[in-house]
Amino acid sequence: MSEDNKKDILRDSVENSYIALISSKVKVLIVGGGRAAFIKAKNFAIKGCSVIVLSKEFDETFKIFDEYSKVELINNEYITDYICDVHIVVIATNDDKINDKIRRDCDKINKLYMDCSKPEKGKFIVPCQRASKNFSIAVKVKGKSPKTSVYLADKAKKYLERYEAFIEFTVEIRNKVKGAHKKEIMEFICSDDFYFFYRRNKAELVLKMFYGEDNKVEAYNSNEKK
Repeated sequence: MSEDNKKDILRDSVENSYIALISSKVKVLIVGGGRAAFIKAKNFAIKGCSVIVLSKEFDETFKIFDEYSKVELINNEYITDYICDVHIVVIATNDDKINDKIRRDCDKINKLYMDCSKPEKGKFIVPCQRASKNFSIAVKVKGKSPKTSVYLADKAKKYLERYEAFIEFTVEIRNKVKGAHKKEIMEFICSDDFYFFYRRNKAELVLKMFYGEDNKVEAYNSNEKK
């Protein structure tokens, strides 16, 4: 492989790297009190994060957080101390000097931050997210078109919802499987071939044929949900 090809592979692989936060353990600081700050505060709070919003002035919309314990509003100017005890920072002011200072402060102590006014200067973005009872997805188009991301996320969620019952089935089987065959069995059932039999109420029969009770796959009564 040529050196140029290696460089191309590396450059493509780090374009966006997604992680899923365990929201109940995450503290978010949002600096700013305008519309962008409100939207970010609402989204992080809905997901279960603890949110601190710091600003000298707040938009009227922030009143909805008055009785919401997960969101704390602090009426004050930004100082570096505010970023020390949080995991991620959202910059949402219209003051370039303050924004620059926040970015510098975050870089010094390796905080993850996003910049609502200049996303390319931040360390992360929040993709469009959708969730159901059994799955969650995130979509971001590579170009700048948030509305397209919303459209695709809605389309993807609608398509994947047909697999809701199958997701429950695979999770239940995974929790029942014991021993060295666990990986093999999960690869077997997470396939189009197995899904074909699942759709026809033959999942339990096929599992018994290939693995039986000796490998500790407990019987599962698959009530087909097409």
